[in-house]
Amino acid sequence: MLELTAYHEAGHAMMAVYLGAFVESITINPDWDDGPERYGDVTIVWSNTQLTKQDLEDRVRVALAGPVVEMIYRQEPFHPALVAEWAQDWQDAWHWAEPLEKQPKRRLAYLENMAVELYRFF
Repeated sequence: MLELTAYHEAGHAMMAVYLGAFVESITINPDWDDGPERYGDVTIVWSNTQLTKQDLEDRVRVALAGPVVEMIYRQEPFHPALVAEWAQDWQDAWHWAEPLEKQPKRRLAYLENMAVELYRFF
């Protein structure tokens, strides 16, 4: 499980750095605090506070990068919304995509296309 978590968190971190963000910390230690259950965590610092369309797209990419890298590592094509361990990543991607696609069906299609784009990127 640790190796899988390491790939997952590295996916988030690598995409964040590639897109110009700063990775403040990364861990594969489980965190059972009062928030969502997590097997690992990446803290990312973005340089901008006003979000452009590109900034929102970058955050979606970072949110989905962990699940996509894990899919590649496992050689299993899962839907990011259907894996319980990826629920927070999917919620984050859904949140960041909302200003880009207000309609839920279109947002779902947008996120699915973004996941495919990331799969090809990695």
